This record gives sequence, structure tokens and C-alpha cells, in this order.
Amino acid sequence: MSVNTVHKWVHGVSRPREDNIRALAGLLQVDEVWLALGRTPTPAATGANAGADAAHGAALLVAGLIEVRGGRVTFASASQDVPHFTANFRGDRFDVIAVSPQTASGEALSFVVPEPVGDCRVMAVVAKEHGPVAVLDITKAERHNFGGFSVIELTRDPEGRLHDAVGAVIPVQQEIA
Repeated sequence: MSVNTVHKWVHGVSRPREDNIRALAGLLQVDEVWLALGRTPTPAATGANAGADAAHGAALLVAGLIEVRGGRVTFASASQDVPHFTANFRGDRFDVIAVSPQTASGEALSFVVPEPVGDCRVMAVVAKEHGPVAVLDITKAERHNFGGFSVIELTRDPEGRLHDAVGAVIPVQQEIA
């Protein structure tokens, strides 16, 4: 970064790119939101990367997809079970629980979801053996609650669509080849 570039930022002539904000925030050891917008970070955003180290593959994949589409993700602390992260995407802020199938037999998939879900969106990552990886929003799918967790069972119809236990079609949010 040149002195001229920083001068333009300070005097409001231009704004730094996201990668420069991230680099500066890391160098100065300050929150990116505070540096970019002057807002105090929410308590959930403090130590944002602490939970990323403990995040599992489904959470990292969904978070990565949100970020490459222009959203921002803040991971929960490593000691917090749910949500896995909070997303800011296209003007919406929401908590996310990300899961992958615990069992997959034939055309049936089972997901174990930590409870309580509350207002969190439950996103599932499903990989076909030799096909694309799909991200599904299973928030509204029928769940069987067992106290500290629930189970969502999906079945695939002959056309390849997934249905929950009451027959509702589960839409694919994103496919990655």
C-alpha cells in the first residue's frame, strides 16, 4: 500500500478493498468491522477466528460459499456448540448450523443436528459418490427431537430430489462440481 493510497482512504477520496481491510485489521490487531465501518463489534464477533480452528468441514464449506459470494462470516467460539457461525449476507444477518450426513444408505440420508436450533438456519452438505457436492437448506425439514440433538431423515426420489419425512421437497441451495 502506498502513502498516496492511504492518504485517499483517510480523506474519503476512496475506500480500501476488502483484502486491504483484512490485512490492515490483522496488522493492527483490530476488528475488521470496526476498521471498515467504525462500528463496535458485537460480542459474537469478538475473537471471530477462534472458532474457525475447531470448525468441521461442513461449516467451513458453507461459510466459504457465503464469503465468496460477498457475505461475511463470524465463527462461534470453540466452546460454543450452536450456532457454528453467524453470517451477514445480502443485508441479512443469520446464525448457521452446518451438518453433513451421519448415515447414507441407498437413497436415504440421516443428519444429526445439535439442539436447540432456535432461529438458526440448518444447512446440510451432501456429496454424491462421483458427482457434485450439494448444499441444502434443511431448516424447515421434519426433525425428530431427542433432547440435546435431533435427527433429520431425507430420501431421494427417482428424479434425484430429496424429501423429508413428511414428503416436503428440500431445495438445493448450491451445487459444486
